[in-house]
Amino acid sequence: MTFRTNIRLYGLVALLLLTACGAKKTSTSENSSGSLTSSHLLADCNTIPANSFNLSGVVSSYYDQASKSYLMDLGRILFTTVPIELSTTDTTYLQIFRWRINESTGQPLYQSAAASLIFVVRSSGQVLNAYSGEQALSRNVISKIISQYNLGNQGINIDNFFSRVMIVASGLSSSDDAYSIALYDTNTGSSAKATIDVLMPSFYANPKTYADTHPWKKLTDLHPFNAFPGLRDTDYYGMANAYCQKFLSY
Repeated sequence: MTFRTNIRLYGLVALLLLTACGAKKTSTSENSSGSLTSSHLLADCNTIPANSFNLSGVVSSYYDQASKSYLMDLGRILFTTVPIELSTTDTTYLQIFRWRINESTGQPLYQSAAASLIFVVRSSGQVLNAYSGEQALSRNVISKIISQYNLGNQGINIDNFFSRVMIVASGLSSSDDAYSIALYDTNTGSSAKATIDVLMPSFYANPKTYADTHPWKKLTDLHPFNAFPGLRDTDYYGMANAYCQKFLSY
């Protein structure tokens, strides 16, 4: 993570905590031949799909209130439930990767390095580790952050850490399409026990518009509103904004 990114984090996170999302955002879509069609609303927030390892939460783009612009190298993540093993064992950990679609094969191209994770106290906007991002989430990492920044004085402990602390993922790219959140247990080897893919905001809120402009099954299957066809753009935008509101409730 660059020094510039560190400085921006200190100045921007407190502002971000005051609003769930940025201004309503649109983008001009293209059809399969590349011709411009019409403007469509974008979803700035998404939910983590149901999965086998009890991980839930929301993700969002990163909006800078000061410049009224979106910072493409940063993203917000809020976990509402995490695997119990994260707080009870020393062998379990989570990592967050990102990938983009290979337009020739329709398969994901994964970034080999895990995203760098910055922790932010939700109630105050205090940035905890802007100069030393973590590449994994584990009991040891959480305990270290709590001790290093005296979070116990704020009533933060290993059991309520994820309800009180937001994650900012750094080093992202505008070419990234999705997160891949992986659960590991060193007792069972180096391969992930389970993974879950999450479409990375921002993206077309309307699933049909998204499918028309991203005709790859690996991506279209991830759209959070596939089960609700035929609605208006404003309806889908409102559904996405409901995810954004979760960043404000704690």
